[in-house]
Amino acid sequence: MIATKQKPIWNDTIKGDRARNYFPAKDFFEQIIPNEFGEYSFVQSLLIPEIEINEITGEDDRNFINQQVDFYLPQAKLVIEIDGQQHKLDEVTRVSDNIRDNYLASKGITTIRITTLELRNGTYTEKVETILNHLLRYERLLNFYKNACEKIEENQISEEEIKTKLLPTAIIRFQILLIELLTHKYLTFDEDWNFNILTHEDLPGFSELAINDLLIWVDKIWQLKNKNELKKPIFNIEITNDKINFHPTTKAINIDFSLFKRYTDENKISNDVIFVRTDYFDIVKDKNYFRVSTTEPINYNITDEDKPYLEFFLKTFLISQVFVKGNFQLFQMH
Repeated sequence: MIATKQKPIWNDTIKGDRARNYFPAKDFFEQIIPNEFGEYSFVQSLLIPEIEINEITGEDDRNFINQQVDFYLPQAKLVIEIDGQQHKLDEVTRVSDNIRDNYLASKGITTIRITTLELRNGTYTEKVETILNHLLRYERLLNFYKNACEKIEENQISEEEIKTKLLPTAIIRFQILLIELLTHKYLTFDEDWNFNILTHEDLPGFSELAINDLLIWVDKIWQLKNKNELKKPIFNIEITNDKINFHPTTKAINIDFSLFKRYTDENKISNDVIFVRTDYFDIVKDKNYFRVSTTEPINYNITDEDKPYLEFFLKTFLISQVFVKGNFQLFQMH
């Protein structure tokens, strides 16, 4: 469960009136939340702007196709709407506010509306108070994020937490990225792998550990199928935690990697960089976040000589099961 006091960078997603240079929702997000939400100002990093109602509910209701809300806070089941924006008035097919609010309420989601007039006149404080009172109902859950945020800001994350939680999570995420790159042919085993990485946290060696561990697995599978050792690629990694010194290049795969930051629309202005971020929807009971990619079955001609490879997979799977059951909190970062 991660939050941060760093202001999320949303370039174009939060809507407004570009012709008049009037962006009340963005002003609310960038000015009012950090300055007037007090101890709850950290929720700025948890709010999702311009999210579709069907994505919020997880249902495919044809009545709400392409219907978006201004901001959604999943951890408090709260929608915040900025009413009176021109882009909303121009939406001919927009479902009425009452219907939207009632539908969300039926799913346990509260909607609080602030008008552009209230924002202009500075009479929005009562609505902010309503929002803060709503957040108090979720105080126990939000305190997890608040405490994590304070630990990050004060650099109080222990070495034990880095070794047992953050580093393994970073390795897993980087390995998922590697598999995606291999699947889509951005990486192959018959050429060198070159990475240019900007990382926002100090996680020594996570990318090397991820690559070396993945290559061990691939090598075992390769030998099981082809009966000879895999020719492993040479990999080169340039890594920095200084954004000023991070320069995308055509000679490598450029990656902006962070565990603490959540995704924004930064990727839209950096097409040559892959952004690895945390999602906004944390683990919810009874919801399955895991999807398995499959292909045509592979036939292995197993012999007695393959026993070491099979034992490797069996032992690794057993260890993984014990690790997951004993360290479930590791995966709370989702």
